[in-house]
Amino acid sequence: MLTRITRNGLRALRLDRSLYQELQFSSEAAGDAVVAMALLLVVGWLRLVVGGRVSLSPLLSSILSSVVLWVVTAALLWLVATKLFDGLGGIQNTISLAGFAFLPWVLMSSFGFALVSSLVRIDVGFVLVGIAFVWMGLGMVLVAEVTLGVERPKSVYTATIAVAGLWVVRLLLF
Repeated sequence: MLTRITRNGLRALRLDRSLYQELQFSSEAAGDAVVAMALLLVVGWLRLVVGGRVSLSPLLSSILSSVVLWVVTAALLWLVATKLFDGLGGIQNTISLAGFAFLPWVLMSSFGFALVSSLVRIDVGFVLVGIAFVWMGLGMVLVAEVTLGVERPKSVYTATIAVAGLWVVRLLLF
């Protein structure tokens, strides 16, 4: 199980379109995505433990906020695709697959933001945030195409709106 999750997580980070096609009919995709997110966040948390901070609250908070932001982004993706661009597909499947597209965001937040902001100027942190949004957006484009049947130009618009919605929700809630 852990091997499958790791393999699928790495494929998602590589933006492997065939992963989303394979997972479209998997009943385990959502659970695997949560475990992959949690694994990335645990590794980032272990970095804090080695630094002398042993509290579990940052880890639990990171996992909860990542899941909330993932579901909100997936719901926005589904809503835009089905209401604006006549996409077809269920919200459950969209949420499941969007979890893997959300992994770049979790990776960058777990490793990149704290490390870079403590070592160099904050401008680099903004660059990493931008990279995380674009990388995740490219994964969301694949989800919109594979799961919701939205063609390429419309899937880019759909993912852009969903990622912009994530940015707004993140600003409002976190």
